[in-house]
Amino acid sequence: MNIYSGKIVLCEKFITELRTQDPARYILLKNIIHLATDCLNVSGSFISVLNENLQHRIAVHNIPFHTYSLQEYLPRFITEQSDTFYITDISHDARFSDYLKTPGEPEIRFFACTPLRTSDGVIFGTLGVCDIHPRRFSQREIKVIEQISYLVMEFFQAWNARDFIDNSSGIPNSQALVADLQILGVKTNDSELRLVIIECINIHKIFEIARTVGMLQAQALLREVCTLFRLRLSLSFGERLYTIAPGCYAVLSNEEDKNLDAASVLSRLQDIRLKIEHNIYADLIPCAGETCFNPSVIPAYEGIRRGVSALHEAISSGSSLQIFNEETDARRNTEFQLMNELAAALHGAPGLYMVYQPKFCLKTGTLTGLEALIRWCHPVRGDVSPDTFLPAITRTHLHSELADWVINDVTVQLVKWQAAGCAVPVSINLSESDITRDGFAKKFYEGIILSGLTPQLFEIECLETEKIIENEYAVTALTMLRERGVRIALDDFGSGYNNVNYLRRMPFDIIKLDRELISDIVTDRRSQIIVTNTINMLKSLEYTVIAEGVEDLGTAKILSEAGCDIAQGYYYSRPLPAGEITKILYAKFIL
Repeated sequence: MNIYSGKIVLCEKFITELRTQDPARYILLKNIIHLATDCLNVSGSFISVLNENLQHRIAVHNIPFHTYSLQEYLPRFITEQSDTFYITDISHDARFSDYLKTPGEPEIRFFACTPLRTSDGVIFGTLGVCDIHPRRFSQREIKVIEQISYLVMEFFQAWNARDFIDNSSGIPNSQALVADLQILGVKTNDSELRLVIIECINIHKIFEIARTVGMLQAQALLREVCTLFRLRLSLSFGERLYTIAPGCYAVLSNEEDKNLDAASVLSRLQDIRLKIEHNIYADLIPCAGETCFNPSVIPAYEGIRRGVSALHEAISSGSSLQIFNEETDARRNTEFQLMNELAAALHGAPGLYMVYQPKFCLKTGTLTGLEALIRWCHPVRGDVSPDTFLPAITRTHLHSELADWVINDVTVQLVKWQAAGCAVPVSINLSESDITRDGFAKKFYEGIILSGLTPQLFEIECLETEKIIENEYAVTALTMLRERGVRIALDDFGSGYNNVNYLRRMPFDIIKLDRELISDIVTDRRSQIIVTNTINMLKSLEYTVIAEGVEDLGTAKILSEAGCDIAQGYYYSRPLPAGEITKILYAKFIL
């Protein structure tokens, strides 16, 4: 099956655009029909495009009649004719008897017209000439009007191609891919197409290259990539390469052609290193998404979306290729919708609220603090687990907005508890991306002071500790907050391999033992020995030690005997809404 005819096909969108005014286009077309008028020695000429039974004149030169009623009768004659035709004398032509009844007509006598066709043969417009006198039309004149119509079509093709060619790479773009798929959707029945979308250099890398050596060099690199792609893929006639975005390309082929599936494409694009300037090179690390579909059943935009979805799944999963999977796609779409709904909740829609899990001293049994935890009661889905939306939000800009929302809500609640005389320290979970935001530490501290609270009422539990320790800015920000009285906690100690090394380099006050580390200490002596010695080490280093996920009395007792300071978990209390926590605090401090 021939996928690409070799010419840009005039799409409905472009034909619609022709009916709108465009001064630059009008001037050029006016010159063309002026040329037709002079070459054929007629009174006037015009170019029009068809729309059902009407014509829209997009360029007119010296039409000698005051009304255009004749135009109402032309379309049926134009569409019935496959070649150029002419009428020597309209006043003697019975087909125009209704036109002749119009008062003041005829004001023209001679008319000649040649159809304007798309590259697949569909008549979409006309080039016409007319005269106030009857006349014959010679074969030479017919050839002239047809040559001029060819010039008009070539102009339309070039004008139309502006939206179909990527300026940087010089190859067809996503709009061209859509147009080709739409054409194939009409021409094919049961044929399946394979669409492979490849990212070989991401946009951030392109901008980095442009910043280093200039935009012209970056664009030259993209053109070189296209040349290499063509050579490596050895595309045959009917197989086509498109650019979807800078550094991102698509290959369209027949489904039965296994030479252009994602695996084959990637195998041909390995070990590409392009020289940018002097000793600066760019290594291309391609990954691909693939989808197969019938364009007569699946719309073009949906087919492309599926290919892009598969590519993004490959990128996010760290694999080199992914085949489109409807279940995975549906899950991602649900996740995307969920993120939009979460954004609405962050900007005032109801649903988000905080719960607080109490922390208790293992020696005295008294409440010593709280951990703030986000919850979401969705208006339709009901309670949405944090495990559902928190991992997804890390990939969006909403992550920082959620952190700000939590900090603000906790601050407001602490102000209320302090006013009631029952405030206790509250810990907030923050990630590396939260802590490294520009000016975060300063803003966080100033917010505490402006609210009338003391820094000692706040604890920061560091998530993604490995990322934090590798980020000098994050370490500096935490150190500044710790020096001002905010307590810093290492969360989930014991869940990784490098936790002990963190103790030498990070400004921690509190170490939280991971629930997995303590889960078996009642039944497994080896686990108990490990936990006991870990607590002894941490206490020797003068850390406050907290155990989370304590579910039973036996675990609490062993932890207490080992010297653990604080515990939290369902054995003591589940996370509670602020109202219930207020009652507990009031009983502790007031009664």
